[in-house]
Amino acid sequence: MPKLSIPKPEEAFPAAVEGIVICKSSSGYVPIKGAVVTITCLKVNEEGYDDDKTPSSPTNAKGYFFKTLPSNKDDKKNSWENCKAFLEQSPMEECGVPSNVNRGIDGFPLSSHRILQDKHLKLYSVGPFFYTSEHKPTMNKVPAGGY
Repeated sequence: MPKLSIPKPEEAFPAAVEGIVICKSSSGYVPIKGAVVTITCLKVNEEGYDDDKTPSSPTNAKGYFFKTLPSNKDDKKNSWENCKAFLEQSPMEECGVPSNVNRGIDGFPLSSHRILQDKHLKLYSVGPFFYTSEHKPTMNKVPAGGY
């Protein structure tokens, strides 16, 4: 009689987030060196909800960041489904206004990942995120002067 094999549950690899931060200006697109992205996770504790924030390392000259996330001892699978990545800061005065392209302001959810078996890592990719040089005007919901 053949032996039945039971599939192994997904291993609880440590998680990391990667992405790129770019300056979008009238002259084009330029990677931002030194930008910071924050990964915020909504956690439930005895007092209710709490935000757990982890800043990325500053981006390199190509605008790239990589951040290993702290181990989540309360979650045996190290699930990061209640986490989002947000633009935090740009070192460029001339390109310091965050943009919501790819949810840089609202938060890009860590919803899908890939497993890097050789590195024993669960990798989430976000963005690219953009900063601009100026605020975009917002439209009024009701036009001035009525319809």
